[in-house]
Amino acid sequence: MTGNDAAHDIRRLIPRFDHLKWKMAAAGIVIGLVSGLLVVVYRLGIEYGTDASRWIYARIRETPWLIAPWAVAAVAAALAIAWMVVKEPMAGGSGIPQTNGVVICGLKMRWQTILPVRFVGGLLGALFGLSGPIALPVGIWLPDVLGGGSNLIDTAEHARVGLGMLCLLFVAKMLFTSTSFGSGAPGGIFMPILAVGSLAGGICGEVLHRIGDLPSDAVAVFAACVMTGTLAASVKTPITSILLAVEMSGTLTHMLPVAAVAFIALLVSDLLRTKPIYGELLERYVRAQGMQMAIASHVGSGIMELPLEMGAIADGKRVRDVRWPSGCLIIGLRRGESEIVPRGDTRLRAGDYLVVLFSGEEEREVRPAMRRLCDARLD
Repeated sequence: MTGNDAAHDIRRLIPRFDHLKWKMAAAGIVIGLVSGLLVVVYRLGIEYGTDASRWIYARIRETPWLIAPWAVAAVAAALAIAWMVVKEPMAGGSGIPQTNGVVICGLKMRWQTILPVRFVGGLLGALFGLSGPIALPVGIWLPDVLGGGSNLIDTAEHARVGLGMLCLLFVAKMLFTSTSFGSGAPGGIFMPILAVGSLAGGICGEVLHRIGDLPSDAVAVFAACVMTGTLAASVKTPITSILLAVEMSGTLTHMLPVAAVAFIALLVSDLLRTKPIYGELLERYVRAQGMQMAIASHVGSGIMELPLEMGAIADGKRVRDVRWPSGCLIIGLRRGESEIVPRGDTRLRAGDYLVVLFSGEEEREVRPAMRRLCDARLD
């Protein structure tokens, strides 16, 4: 069998592979594989870099003269990260505000430069403790504060240290996260928010354990609840916060108090007029770049596929006889197993699937108008 015969057999087995939905499905699979691989490599690099950083700081405590060469290397890394972020500002910070800016404000994202900068900058930051040299004392005296803070969540939930150390870790993590994130280095604040919240919850639980009758096992519940409330109040996503807490704890037993804390925290945050942190970061980024915070006037185009129901307005009519909404175009028609390129004299039938191209600016008007044409009338 020749290569042409094999290709012909594949096209015969999958007759609609070249159609839009199959192309989108194939693209989704490829993008999922590539992005998943990148995420795994990046995550492992961050974890190994943080572990290596803690190991090096432990050696520095044993051999103090290593501070000098390590400080020089940290300064060099900080300068390299700063230079990369200046060249590609979209790669700084957590990346979530920039992504929202692409969707909301029409910002342009150059993945060819953003991807390597975030990779190299994030790995360098993890290796040296993020804040460069503003990390030497923290790494030497409080190495647990380095990194995202997943270790601190475990420490707070199981009360592995005393109340005084929990308070010290809480203050140090707050200050270190603010300094690290404020430097503009590539790195997120999602995990640090969880770490700070869990430490605050661990402190509350430990205090009640010592002065009241709270059992020690309940300290973990306090850590999970306050962690969820902190995330809900800062990001303004209570449902996501609740599901994340359930996923991290692996049980639904404490879902009721976790949900209660999340919504109470959100209420307090709204009463204090606290803005969602990622939205605030986006506004600051837009202002820093000299742009205006506004919804883009043109959001591109979209494609939707609608079934034509029996008794609908468009049922039985020719394409040119239907008063289609402004800003849309019928680009495809699927009838059973057949794909039809519609023309003006093509008669529509119930059961057809219409592929409609529409302008993103008019999406709100096009969708309900198309529904009125394609859905069966109830009168």
